[in-house]
Amino acid sequence: MKKLLGFAFLIAIAIISCQKNEINTRKQVLVTERLGVNYNDDYPEFMFGRFKFIDNEVADLGRVLFYDESLSINERISCSSCHVQSLAFADGKKNSDGFAMAVTDRNSMHITNIENSSPLFWDGRRSNLWDQVADPITNHIEMGYGSLEQMLDRISQKDYYPELFQAAYGTTNINEFGVRSAIAEFLMSIRSYRNTLDIAMANSPTVSSPWGNSVPDGAIRLPNEQEQRGFELFGDLGCASCHGGLDIGGRITANIGLEMEYADQGVATWSNNANEVGEFRIPTLRNVALTAPYMHDGRFATLEEVVEHYNSGIKPHQNLNWQLREVSNIETFSDLVELNVDPVDIILGDVEFEGSLLQPIRMNLTQGQKQDLIAFLRALTDKELIRDPRYSNPFVYVE
Repeated sequence: MKKLLGFAFLIAIAIISCQKNEINTRKQVLVTERLGVNYNDDYPEFMFGRFKFIDNEVADLGRVLFYDESLSINERISCSSCHVQSLAFADGKKNSDGFAMAVTDRNSMHITNIENSSPLFWDGRRSNLWDQVADPITNHIEMGYGSLEQMLDRISQKDYYPELFQAAYGTTNINEFGVRSAIAEFLMSIRSYRNTLDIAMANSPTVSSPWGNSVPDGAIRLPNEQEQRGFELFGDLGCASCHGGLDIGGRITANIGLEMEYADQGVATWSNNANEVGEFRIPTLRNVALTAPYMHDGRFATLEEVVEHYNSGIKPHQNLNWQLREVSNIETFSDLVELNVDPVDIILGDVEFEGSLLQPIRMNLTQGQKQDLIAFLRALTDKELIRDPRYSNPFVYVE
């Protein structure tokens, strides 16, 4: 039996090795008629100035690169393999498939409205798209190239790139600057602004943000009463402190109490800062109903599980975000004094969090309130985005 198991193991290794090095025999054929589109829209007034002007020719090139399997070493994986339009550019898996059958360590993040997001990646290791777009190409699991130069050599053999580079940059020279810039330009063009909340805000011209002291009660009205209750509860519970603004998150990293001991240390993986162990990027909640499973490791399969984590499951990790501690309800210096906490220590970060100061919040939501929150989260789906032909695959496939 041991000999049979050993033989089976060797066969499996051989298969994986072949798949790693063998070029995919399926051929992609570019349909140029699918290009030449306008990626710029007339955005609602409340989003005025929110988005930069998109260079259509550069974005076209970026779209081709995004869907081109030549960006993986054996031409089996493209950026779109892990970022699927119908899933709001997530992929529906706990861990994504790499070029040689191995899987990634983390869940693939959806990339909607990414031009307004920083830091990037679950661990926040990149601050801009220029740096971000290259990492998957040279990742030993995701796309497998040893360097960007190897990838450039490969795509230089494709007959469609000289013309695309000429249109985008006025040169047929296929280079790293062009690849990075074009993919970044296409990613920035993937814009979500047509969900139920967006429509409600467009009907409230005096409102520039969904939450905040400047928003009068009742100024934003969602058409469904359950969604409206969930929207109001989302604000009352303080969810918008992390998932705020027009993008409903995507701007910070935080420890949300998933574990007491983190196997994946998040931001601390690259920062080596013990105070950042367990911190991960807080993503935008736009289209969140389409992007399951949730969290960096895909541990939650449903929105119900996510809501229950915040309701009753937050763990008292020493780096737990301030907003998720019971003490986050403190509103005045007098409240701090009653707890024997010096406000100066909080400002300087010198508080020893003990006892009640370390306890995570318990929301004690009713079943109805949980369903209201989920109804609101589902209302953040932009159904136009997931079928917009401007973001679709410009290739067809032949054997």
